[in-house]
Amino acid sequence: MIAATPEYIKTLVNMHKDHPDWGDSGHLYAPDIYKSFLAAGHISSILDYGCGKCTLWHALVNHTPPVDVQWQNYDPALKEHSTRPLKADLVVCTDVLEHVEHDCIDAVLLSIFELAQKGVYLAIACYKAQHILPDGRNAHLIVERPNWWIKKINALVDGLPGKYDIIWGPSSGDLIVKATKRSNKK
Repeated sequence: MIAATPEYIKTLVNMHKDHPDWGDSGHLYAPDIYKSFLAAGHISSILDYGCGKCTLWHALVNHTPPVDVQWQNYDPALKEHSTRPLKADLVVCTDVLEHVEHDCIDAVLLSIFELAQKGVYLAIACYKAQHILPDGRNAHLIVERPNWWIKKINALVDGLPGKYDIIWGPSSGDLIVKATKRSNKK
């Protein structure tokens, strides 16, 4: 699993250090994630892929009712969260994929879907970021329309074992992807 090149990970480490608001948006998606995946009680583990400052975890732990699941936070740019993640019922990746290097995006998407045992929740910004990287590039390395992401994700999912029910939806400039793995039970 290659989430990022070593050079880019160094850049991300510095962005976390130099920008207090870098990686702090996960909590914004907590209500929708709760409603879409957690309210029914079928999820017992969550992986926040690209967790940043762990604001999604904090929001869901403090949710009413509180979310009681096994939790993993993964972020290759944060030493305390850089351990290779394990499979989880639900893999969440919010405001991350647009920051992934072009050469790594297919591997990252594949990793997310392979780690998910029941579902995937993605929030992808389809516009330029406010932050500029030290090398002058926009922090959103991939700025594409929703249709580009939909085609890429559909092509990936079509090649995976099992089938997914996918709901695509806009949310204030982001593409929201809710993918639920179909049960093999009849």
